[in-house]
Amino acid sequence: LTIIDALFGGSEHELHRPVKWAMAPFNNNYCNSIFLGQDQVALESVCYDFLRTEFSALNPGWNGVDDYLHQAASSANWPTGIVYDPDDTGSPIPSLGVHEHWNNATDKQYSRNLKTGNGIELATWPENLVITVGIHDNKASFSQIRIYPNPAHDIAYLQVHSERNAEMEVQIIQLNGKMIRKSAGYIISSGESTIPFTLQYLEPGMYLCRVLVKNPAKTDVFTERIQVVK
Repeated sequence: LTIIDALFGGSEHELHRPVKWAMAPFNNNYCNSIFLGQDQVALESVCYDFLRTEFSALNPGWNGVDDYLHQAASSANWPTGIVYDPDDTGSPIPSLGVHEHWNNATDKQYSRNLKTGNGIELATWPENLVITVGIHDNKASFSQIRIYPNPAHDIAYLQVHSERNAEMEVQIIQLNGKMIRKSAGYIISSGESTIPFTLQYLEPGMYLCRVLVKNPAKTDVFTERIQVVK
């Protein structure tokens, strides 16, 4: 297990004093974070994505900064004449770990988050700091949802199709991960149900709508973006 201390982060130089980070989920505060991972290459890849997003105009944003991660991830990227065989067995190690970049700095999704590959998965505590958008477990899902209209003004409708009677919870979450409203206790019958929910209390902007459909067999969790306009 590799642990990276990110309680306080500086800028591009190790001798600079800690600074507050503008990007989400730090939101003009100190990092206050500890990163843990069993794959050191993957862990440094995630940390690099945070660094290059926050300090894009400084050293982390320069070309070639992550070359060592490309080389650690695949022997295909080794310089000519370099062979990594620390045990002197005659069989070079082809990879020291996984390297990839997230899809974008807002969603922070890697291949395992998106269910498109077996690379990196970024998980957080609290769990809503990074939310997988538009993805759910189709293999055992008993439910489907649709939000309309989207963009919406003062009210939107949540259309749910469930194969079983279920209890439903709706959460409205800011993009920085802060939950601003939770409505629980909806009881829906098998089949299709349409539930209105008000948006009058929200400022214009983009939000995440997380829906939990709970039935005796399992809980289906859906997260979709919703845009509020005035």
